[in-house]
Amino acid sequence: MKNITSRSVSPGVRAGLWGIGLLLTLSLFMGAQDLPLRDFREARFAEVGWEMLQTGDWVIPHLNNSPYLNKPPMVGWLVGLSMKLLGKSETAARLPNFLAMLGIALCVGWLLHMTAGPPWAVLGVTLYLGSPAAQYYGRMLSSDVVALFFMTGALVAFCKAFLKISKLFYLVGFGFCALALLAKGLAGALYPLGAMLFFLILLRRNMLGEVPWLAGLVVFLGISLPWFLMVESREPGFLWHHFLEQQVMRVASGGGGGPFVALPRWEILLGFAGFLGPVTLLLPWTLGLGSGKGNVLGLLWIYALLVLGSVLLSAGRNQTYTLPATVPMVALVGLWLAQPGRILPAWGPSLLLGALSAASVAGVFITGEILDRIWKGLARQDLVSRVQICMAMVAVLLGASAFWMGKGRKRVAAAFIGAVMLPGGWMLSLLQGAMAPLESRRDLAVWVSEKVPKDWPLVVADPSDAQFEGTAGWNFYAGRQVLMIRFQEPSQIKAQAPRLPGWIISREEFVEMLASGKPLALAATPKGIQLLEIPGLPAPSAADWKFQLWVLKAGEGGREPPAAPSQTGRMSSSSTFFQEG
Repeated sequence: MKNITSRSVSPGVRAGLWGIGLLLTLSLFMGAQDLPLRDFREARFAEVGWEMLQTGDWVIPHLNNSPYLNKPPMVGWLVGLSMKLLGKSETAARLPNFLAMLGIALCVGWLLHMTAGPPWAVLGVTLYLGSPAAQYYGRMLSSDVVALFFMTGALVAFCKAFLKISKLFYLVGFGFCALALLAKGLAGALYPLGAMLFFLILLRRNMLGEVPWLAGLVVFLGISLPWFLMVESREPGFLWHHFLEQQVMRVASGGGGGPFVALPRWEILLGFAGFLGPVTLLLPWTLGLGSGKGNVLGLLWIYALLVLGSVLLSAGRNQTYTLPATVPMVALVGLWLAQPGRILPAWGPSLLLGALSAASVAGVFITGEILDRIWKGLARQDLVSRVQICMAMVAVLLGASAFWMGKGRKRVAAAFIGAVMLPGGWMLSLLQGAMAPLESRRDLAVWVSEKVPKDWPLVVADPSDAQFEGTAGWNFYAGRQVLMIRFQEPSQIKAQAPRLPGWIISREEFVEMLASGKPLALAATPKGIQLLEIPGLPAPSAADWKFQLWVLKAGEGGREPPAAPSQTGRMSSSSTFFQEG
């Protein structure tokens, strides 16, 4: 195949793209350093990895010292290995996610290397690292980014196989699909395999016989099947729970293992456009790319449309489900930017980028109102001022990209588009730094680890935690197992394994614990306290924005409760109500 582009990138633009790419990498890494692990996603995967390391059981993931079978094991494996090397910390927990996001960006660069020529690989890397999706999710521990790396690896391998007619790269692609299955579940394997199959049937039927289907199946099953069989042998019912309840029924019909998320379709599309950032505005011009250029472009489009179409058609819809489609979309825009020739119409992309720049300028004047709507605690003046500076810098960079695009200098404009997320990343760091403590149990759990004897039970009452996954933050930071109170019948619980763990207790069992006079710590949301109906509860010993914490000993009940401290979004503590003992 001939490259779509023949003109080399100028040394100045190439150096600029390298510099921006390195700064974006640094922004990504620094933004993930010290933030506390957030509930439920981050703390859950961090604790699963830590418990793997502590127990030595690398087959069955555990959470709160009991099997956690809602998710495949890949992220737990990687986090456990990271903590083995670096120790127990937020940085070690997030390192696999950071490396996976870098790997995804390198894969996008390789796509441009194959299709636009070697000099353009840096454009793909920089454009992807400069997307809001990369800068946001690359700082947050989740299974989505790790799975996306393996899915992208499969896509790149299949593209390489089509271009080189190489059976080896087909097998590499099947291997990546197996790893994606171990990272995310069925979607991890079905998207790249489905896109390849649709591509062959619709555009390259003559190549169907070139794919080593049988050998690929052997590779796929050889990598993925052993773990599933080992877990099923130790935890009967796992396959039904994991695949049918947690994946098929939950997404397709809203049944199975809730909680069930179904965002409006317009919100899904708007969020996806936000993931891509300014790149979204350039997508219409990618339709003009040549159709006979070895035509891996068709595979990229099919992959993106398969992901978006399946998410929009399913009953269960969430923003993160669309992440796999960001890779081919950014690659297509990168190919268009690398393509020589005039833009038709010349004013189109420039006008759109200019409009986005103007919108950013307008955003500077209403920053306080926007932050107040997100959360009132964000509207403090020091934070508003810094976010306004970031917005102004974003507007300048977008304006520069619009100017150079209007001049027909697409490659120079591309560098400014990539640079938008430098101030954008700083803005993300400011907002995440303010909000992450609100979504984390670190402060209260550390307080428990320091103040509450380890042999005292820690009981959590949170009716909103439908899957009882909120133990993770308490586990990770307090270093102890948690008892959680259920507020529904056992038959209504969709927990983390085929059988309910013993640490889920009823309200009656909790009342018996109180009546026995056994000392304990209780962390409860206001709704949890309302449902528990505990008479004579003293004032809480500590609180954050979501939970209040009591340290209860024999003889503390039966008196009128003093007023609880106000919820300010930060942890408050009063040693007056904690009795050393």
